[in-house]
Amino acid sequence: NPSKAPLRPRPPHPQLKLPRFFPERLRAMDTTVIVRNQPYDFVVGHADLELNPRTPGQLRIETLQLPSGDTWLKVSGQTSYTNKNLILRDFVLSDQEQLHFLQIDASQIDANYLALNINCTVGGGQISASAPITETKSSLDTKLHLTAEKVASEALNKFLIIPENYLSGEIDRLALEATGTIDAPRTWNGTLSLQMNDVHRREINFDRGVMEISAEQGKALLRSADIVQDVNNFHFQGAMELPSTFNDFGRTPTNLKISGTAPDLARLTAGAPFGLTGSAQFTGTIDVVNATVEADLIVSAEAVGFQEGIIDKLNSRLRASKRVVRGDSKRPWWADLRTANNFDLTGIRYRDYIV
Repeated sequence: NPSKAPLRPRPPHPQLKLPRFFPERLRAMDTTVIVRNQPYDFVVGHADLELNPRTPGQLRIETLQLPSGDTWLKVSGQTSYTNKNLILRDFVLSDQEQLHFLQIDASQIDANYLALNINCTVGGGQISASAPITETKSSLDTKLHLTAEKVASEALNKFLIIPENYLSGEIDRLALEATGTIDAPRTWNGTLSLQMNDVHRREINFDRGVMEISAEQGKALLRSADIVQDVNNFHFQGAMELPSTFNDFGRTPTNLKISGTAPDLARLTAGAPFGLTGSAQFTGTIDVVNATVEADLIVSAEAVGFQEGIIDKLNSRLRASKRVVRGDSKRPWWADLRTANNFDLTGIRYRDYIV
């Protein structure tokens, strides 16, 4: 009795493969698909789709709901389907969200090759991407090209199925060129250039951020990362050996250098439980050696004001170390964390007390 047969366990690391369901012709009328999710289900309600190699067609959806809860009614787009090459055009959700062109080219699927192309408007900005994918004996190889301009990051939250307000600010410019095996980071080669503006969240707040990353020969280089917050600015630079698997990210040899100046501590600590005034300078390093992270941060500050008090001069050195476990480990992040903090304070005044 097949219904009583035990389920075969899912392989711990299933091999990535290309989809194979590309019929010669497809007709689906009044079709509803519901995928259970949180906080809302993904719903395609009462959809009509006919893929006919001989004639253009349409995709019509009565109700489209994303897991974010965003819902659109009576949306449609133009389709064509020749030699298993699916194209969807002019699928308009709103003035700010429009799928101009989507191509899933499976014309060479029998040769283990699939090509993807997309051009869309999201958050009022433009995103385009292309990715030819080749299936090998062990995984998938790809060559990814991605660009984005003037995209309101908040609009991506609903499409990427991440918590509301997780992303903020504007993606002023994004350019990514990458090649390699998808699930083997050590094979990645490429460049990433990103500029973001007006990112304002409780844990991070800046006016402009620019980052340049490259990867080649098994190593990723953070060529520069600059964050500007009014007169405050921070700079990062470093390198990391790429791991062979995703679960080893954070465990491979890494070196990161940090420097920054904050003439306006009030702006830097705005929104924090404690508010400070004054100015400060930062330098530090973060290294990963033998799967152990070592952090060393030095801070010097002057005229540090806090509620009902002030410190004329402050010098501090924070050192921390921690064994980095694999990404599939369930141990809490603070396990094995060791810290040491040294302070040198001069001219402390609190209310009527002077030290």
